[in-house]
Amino acid sequence: MSTNPLKIKSVVLTLLRQERLIPGDDPLQTQTLLNSSPVSKLLKPSTYESAFRSYQRYGLENPEIWKEAPEKGSEFWKKHLDKLPKNASPTQAFEFLVPVYISSKHFPVFTLQKQINWNDNAEIHIQPEGFVYPHAISIGLNFRIKFRKPTDIWPDCITLLHQIGLEKIFVNENNQNSDVLFLLSSLLSAVRKIAWGESFPNGRKFPGKFTAITTFIDGKAGEPIPLLDLRKSIQSLCNWQTNDLSMTNPKDLEQLKLTDQRSHYFENTHGVYGNKTAHHRVVWMPEYFALNKPQRPTLGCYHKNLTMLSTHIQSLIALLQTTTEYKSKGIPTPYHKSLYNNAFNLLEKFYTGDPSVYKSGSALDQIEGQLETIKEFAESTGFSMFAKKELPENETDSEPEEK
Repeated sequence: MSTNPLKIKSVVLTLLRQERLIPGDDPLQTQTLLNSSPVSKLLKPSTYESAFRSYQRYGLENPEIWKEAPEKGSEFWKKHLDKLPKNASPTQAFEFLVPVYISSKHFPVFTLQKQINWNDNAEIHIQPEGFVYPHAISIGLNFRIKFRKPTDIWPDCITLLHQIGLEKIFVNENNQNSDVLFLLSSLLSAVRKIAWGESFPNGRKFPGKFTAITTFIDGKAGEPIPLLDLRKSIQSLCNWQTNDLSMTNPKDLEQLKLTDQRSHYFENTHGVYGNKTAHHRVVWMPEYFALNKPQRPTLGCYHKNLTMLSTHIQSLIALLQTTTEYKSKGIPTPYHKSLYNNAFNLLEKFYTGDPSVYKSGSALDQIEGQLETIKEFAESTGFSMFAKKELPENETDSEPEEK
């Protein structure tokens, strides 16, 4: 059996890694360091406004920040702010806990191994970007891949993606080979120094190697893709455990589909797939390829939105985790109550599909997998735990944006 007579022309892979603040062995010392760090003024409403205005104009130690220009393809923040972050008011930014943006020019230099050329067929553009919250730091490593000659999804494209995520194909500025996990750690260290200062101890990274979001952007007519191969490919990108696809059980694929996607995505294998533990996402929506819809909504924008959604939700949960840890030690949290109050309210809106935030089955899935952590926070602070809202059958995700 086969499906989708397509060959892949382009795909985008983003690998995310985040680190949250922890009390450490000496919570009071950690709090002292935080209060003297570059982001200290973002911790309280009383100092937030002047800090926000300063960072908008001058940057956080001079990186480019709030850089969500339209050409970057993200409408995520415009959904919440009705404008780009650089034009938002301090009140809006504080309510939605908008991060400070760190551009790629502030990161260590690295390249791909010269012998890794995938038969000179793949043109790969790599761009790191950092996000700084008062309570967490995040790195996104974007791989935009275009095939000069469109390739079968099986096996060329998947093999390439697995090499990026699983093998030592990167070369750092000291001419040492490394895998992407080492690279992500190096990039995260650069963000940590900018945000929290040179002497700040490491935070706590979230479990797993990374969170991977893979979106197949475009394709062209070609030989039909065997359905079994397509299922194996999608599942392998939801797991990132091995590049041996023979170990994959394609019968489990339907368990990876997110629960409240638009109904027409259930046809065949189309849709957004996810891993509830590691929060990996795979977007396979060939009905939006140029082949089928010349004036299609842009899957590139949709990919960027899912990326921002994933890292933002994880940062909100990070704030609740750190607050819970401080309170369990009987030590005042470094965060003003309104900060974690906003985080809790945002998580509730994402979870219940509130129209004021970006709606997605991906958000519901990500939060649902960490409800125990949120409940622990609610119990430690006296907050009332929110309940899942049953959405009407015709309730939809936020669509990919029109060009």
